[in-house]
Amino acid sequence: MNSAVDSFNQCLDEIYLKLNQQEAARVTRMQEIMPPLGNILRQITQHEWAEPFMKPVDVIGLGLHDYYQVIEKPMDFSTMKTKMEARDGTGYKNILEFCADVRLIFNNTIKYNDERDDVHIMANFLLNKFEEKWSQISPKVDEEEKRRRDEEFEMQYHIIQLAQEAAHVKMARDLTF
Repeated sequence: MNSAVDSFNQCLDEIYLKLNQQEAARVTRMQEIMPPLGNILRQITQHEWAEPFMKPVDVIGLGLHDYYQVIEKPMDFSTMKTKMEARDGTGYKNILEFCADVRLIFNNTIKYNDERDDVHIMANFLLNKFEEKWSQISPKVDEEEKRRRDEEFEMQYHIIQLAQEAAHVKMARDLTF
């Protein structure tokens, strides 16, 4: 039975080692992606038309009484910044969530405002600018997301194997007592 327990512990150690190696590699790869993404965000938020998108919409001050009936999930760059800095698990889990919120900022504006309104035109322009810049780094992000999913699947497979091994160890222990 000791060999079964030893085998189980060795398998567990290998999984922990692999997880740590994968996480270290993922962090390194993300560090390569983040500077270009940061540059894109800076270009968008420093654009002369970015001001309306920097803070939450002042629904009361602007008299937008139906805003929350039209817009299900308000978003702005200050809210995104808060999510980026969150350390309590409420932050972004990956770059695609982050990009979805950038799009949401502009798509909310486009949805709520008439196409002739300045803010609609500004949102459309900045969204197109974002998409143009994003298209330059999205292949790398897509590759990273695929790699992350594959690694996650592989870890789940190893965890299932480990659970089976644990069941065998337990059965062997139960039979010896």
